[in-house]
Amino acid sequence: MKKFLSVLISSLMVVGLLGGCSQKTSTEPASSSAPAATKQVKEPKDTLIALAISTTQNDFMALVEKQLGDRFKAAGYKFESASADGNSQKQIEQIENFVTMGASEIIVMAVENTSVTDVCKRAMEKGVKIYAFTTNTRAYDAFMGSDESKVGESIANLASKWVDKTFTSSAEGTINAVIFSYSGNPDAAARSKALATIASKNKKIKITKTVELGDNNTDTALKATENLMQTNPETNVILCYNGAMAIGVNSYAMSPNSLIKDKAKFGVFGSELTAEVTKAIEDSANDKSVLRGTAQIGGDIMAAFDKTVKNSINLIKGEQYLKDDIAPLDEIDVDNVAKFKH
Repeated sequence: MKKFLSVLISSLMVVGLLGGCSQKTSTEPASSSAPAATKQVKEPKDTLIALAISTTQNDFMALVEKQLGDRFKAAGYKFESASADGNSQKQIEQIENFVTMGASEIIVMAVENTSVTDVCKRAMEKGVKIYAFTTNTRAYDAFMGSDESKVGESIANLASKWVDKTFTSSAEGTINAVIFSYSGNPDAAARSKALATIASKNKKIKITKTVELGDNNTDTALKATENLMQTNPETNVILCYNGAMAIGVNSYAMSPNSLIKDKAKFGVFGSELTAEVTKAIEDSANDKSVLRGTAQIGGDIMAAFDKTVKNSINLIKGEQYLKDDIAPLDEIDVDNVAKFKH
């Protein structure tokens, strides 16, 4: 099976986020099974499954929306999705609207997990199944996600390994690392905080700065990198909350106006494995990219989508389903990225 995030869940993310068959690197999946309360009455063609997604403004999230939608439709179910565009209040209203539309199940990828807890509870009280996907909404029938602290630690592991390979004879505290964090919700904050474990993993590394970004997208990270290199040109490593940020850093680094002259001595790391991230990691072999590695939640993403759809259908049909699915993690770099290509 081809391997795959993070968006999830991880990331995703969850990216990167996801469960499935994988070559486990950091964590083992922990799960519990539970029967659904009642049998499904409606036929699939009369059953609406809805996706309340936090955003579709990056490649990974757009992939999630398309792949889940395609699979549910192929199984004969009605499928609707709505993007909150990063707005928690908008997402609450979208979930309420899905309940009004008669959705049998709502898959929730929360903008901010605790902000949707109450609306998820209300939906469940009305008999709607809630499938918390990549973010723990604290009220759900089933959850597929990750240990966000472990995602951050995996990103740090990848960076530490690259530093040892690249700076073989460097002294303690001479390799300068910067963290691009995002704390838009508690899970994101936990992942971002864990990025700082790189300093304890590798004595060569010194964290010189932590930059909190208001958005976890490519453009924001690109601009932040441009500003950073004006003030901290000695930076060797940037650890990013997710893959979109890492792509932004890489875009600046490879641009004509980049202040990063020695590409071989610079690396950026994140989570999730989109086609763009995969290509960038491959290109890093010849320093045509500085994106050196990514932490991927849940192994093979296509297998993870299959698993999510199967579990969702079991849930609404009243059959045995997996209630808590904590995804494993894969640490992907230039040495093993080929195993994860589709």
